[in-house]
Amino acid sequence: MATSIARTCFSRVPFSLSSFSSNQSKLFIWRLYPVAKYAKKAGKGAAVGPEKVRMEVTTDPEKLLQYCCGANYFKEGPEIELKPDSEYPDWLWELHIGPPLKLEELDPETPQYWRRLKKLDIKRHNKLSKYKKF
Repeated sequence: MATSIARTCFSRVPFSLSSFSSNQSKLFIWRLYPVAKYAKKAGKGAAVGPEKVRMEVTTDPEKLLQYCCGANYFKEGPEIELKPDSEYPDWLWELHIGPPLKLEELDPETPQYWRRLKKLDIKRHNKLSKYKKF
């Protein structure tokens, strides 16, 4: 079967595949197939794709104090106007925005404590299993 495929597809081969074993002829046939076009690498000067659009950065301090610049995801329309602090919920001002808290700083009665504990345990286990001898 391998020789019939080779005869039909590769009639330009200067020798017959009958001198090879069936495994060798299969290997030879697979090496003769051309590489698919999608697997070829682009040459020099090939099109890279669309250029990135650089957005304008607002530096006007008056506008930055009154509007949330860049938060409006519609193509047209005004920027989102900032409201007074009393209009926002109280929990918004209590959010932790700094670096993550250490395990000792968290309360053991909260879900955040147990999530952090699980994450640290997984890290510890992965580090120890890296040095495990087989």
